[in-house]
Amino acid sequence: VAEDAAAGAADAGARRAAAFEVFDDMTATGLDAGEATFTMLIRVCVVDDAVDAAMDTLERMKRKQLKLKLRAYAPILRARCRRGELAAALDLADECAAGGLDLGAGEYAA
Repeated sequence: VAEDAAAGAADAGARRAAAFEVFDDMTATGLDAGEATFTMLIRVCVVDDAVDAAMDTLERMKRKQLKLKLRAYAPILRARCRRGELAAALDLADECAAGGLDLGAGEYAA
């Protein structure tokens, strides 16, 4: 079982690395990454339980001054709740509210 978990973690890291490699190639060719592209990266990070990487990606979105949508925050909120990081989830929920984003039933249920 431990070997399966280790293999799964390696696969997860490989998927995340591949997604960021495609992103880096895309931006290196001069294509501008928009909100949807960054949101996809956040989702890949969350699926791999790399919440810190997801938060780093969210911070990159902010630095680019992209219009943040709930779909960028929601996966991180759910992951923080699933991991029992309730204080961090509440801080993120407050950030959403400050940005004028209304949490839906799905986010409150997390």
